[in-house]
Amino acid sequence: MRKVILCLCMAMAIGLLAACGGGASDNNGQAQQTQQESANAEVGGAQAAPGGEQPANAEPDGINWDEHVTFTWWLIPPPPNDFYNTMNDNAVINYLEHRFNVTFEFEEPVIGTEGDALALLMGTGRYTDVIHLGVYPGSITQLYDDGIIVDVAEWLDYMPNLQNIINTEPETAQGIFDDNGRILTLPELAVGTGYPWAGFLYRHDILETMTDGNVQFPSGNDVPTTIADWEYMLPLFLAYFEAAGFAEYAPLIIPFNGTFHWGDLKSGFGASHTFYVRDGVVHNGITEPAMFEYVSTMRDWFERGWIHQDFASRTTDMFFMPNPPLVFGGAAGVFYGMSMHLGDRLSMPDFDMYVDVRPISSPMAEGITHRDMLRRKEDVYAATRGSAVTTGNPDIGRFLAVMDHMYHPV
Repeated sequence: MRKVILCLCMAMAIGLLAACGGGASDNNGQAQQTQQESANAEVGGAQAAPGGEQPANAEPDGINWDEHVTFTWWLIPPPPNDFYNTMNDNAVINYLEHRFNVTFEFEEPVIGTEGDALALLMGTGRYTDVIHLGVYPGSITQLYDDGIIVDVAEWLDYMPNLQNIINTEPETAQGIFDDNGRILTLPELAVGTGYPWAGFLYRHDILETMTDGNVQFPSGNDVPTTIADWEYMLPLFLAYFEAAGFAEYAPLIIPFNGTFHWGDLKSGFGASHTFYVRDGVVHNGITEPAMFEYVSTMRDWFERGWIHQDFASRTTDMFFMPNPPLVFGGAAGVFYGMSMHLGDRLSMPDFDMYVDVRPISSPMAEGITHRDMLRRKEDVYAATRGSAVTTGNPDIGRFLAVMDHMYHPV
């Protein structure tokens, strides 16, 4: 069994996900050096070739490595972290540029505007050489049919490492190809469940304010763990925001489509939005009673004003950064977030607002145990909306050969 295979943005996210986990360094120079050493190890363990010399290990023939090539890449920006502000400064990217005699020029939208920025790019018809489609709401197949992106499956001669994965790991290969045998976005692969980097958070300080420091969850626990606990705190958030005179607020923020892809919230009902296997039996989660219970509860919460009343319009929000104006403006009670939101990091001293943001798990309905909650993440991860290579890319084979280095087993 292979060890870890990092691809594309998964490898680029070495520093990003570490930053999501928190932990500022006392010495940024040392942190950067450590990150660079880690990057060198992760992408194959070979030393960079001076002057962009052709690497010695198994790159495909027919590529002129002496010719410098620049690739433009539209990419979702990394969240604030202690290592780099833009992907252009990412240690993995810098390593690849030096090793393969290329330059990557990233176009990164402002955090919170990713969907709108991508829609603007697609509307202009002037595409970058590579486009990350993580927030693209349209049909990726249609992009291929319109001649905008390429089928990577037709270029696998330039990607021996990816080809090896496809040949030796049929289950992984199933998630790489679409139903027509095409690879329209570069697969982002990882093996092994990593540490959580995002999840539900809540404003504990509001509960303290609304109860005069006497927060008492019905479960008797110190944190909200049950549906009853959530139904205790959500009306407190609503009363707080109304009393404070907020023009727009949200006791609870959910995605525009009403569900979290990884099962957050609905898993507390034992519900799933997809097919799953339990005790050897295949279930269709959409048609099961647990899903009806989840949907019915969400409808009830919405009608009570506990869910953001305009949630369905937030179609361009990143799932891990929903409705930034409300979250960063102090007008959200429970929301999906990252470690960058924890503690007092959302405080605004200039406005005399000090917050206490804490993590919580999905609430469990009555009769539900942890065994009934579907796993949040599988051991093998494969993104279905990664980066697509556009037909205007100046050297598709060269780009894919560089990216194939990221599929090298380490």
